Amino acid sequence: MDLAPSILRLLRLPPRPGMDGMALFAEAPSGSSFEARGSHDLLFAETDYQLIHAANPRFLIPGAAGRWSGLRKDSLKLIRIPRPEGPLHELFQLATDPGEASPLALEALPLGFQLQRELEIWTDDEQGAGESLDETLTPEQRERLKSLGYLQ
Repeated sequence: MDLAPSILRLLRLPPRPGMDGMALFAEAPSGSSFEARGSHDLLFAETDYQLIHAANPRFLIPGAAGRWSGLRKDSLKLIRIPRPEGPLHELFQLATDPGEASPLALEALPLGFQLQRELEIWTDDEQGAGESLDETLTPEQRERLKSLGYLQ
């Protein structure tokens, strides 16, 4: 995403020289508001499994395989929660249920199964790159990252 050019546009500041990318919003002719640029039909998201608290009763698979993923299309939101017996899919109609209190069955909406297929295509079930960062750092690298505030 081209966040920096978009923020500069929202602040009505000129683009920085040499900056790559373009604003996600086009300035409206009146100059007073902005309209979305381009078309983004689907929005995908995935959790960092280290941010899901182990005490969460729905954190059912430890490690990278336990990452939750989700997809948004218009006012529909689909969440995929990995479980040992297979993933749980929760579908929400945010226009009528903004608090995500009442999940719908996938078959309840015409797009339900289509969204599930799209999400499965984008879901990364791999365990990651292998060794953890702690196992690959030299003592010098560890100290440098600590001095920069990246490690404690």
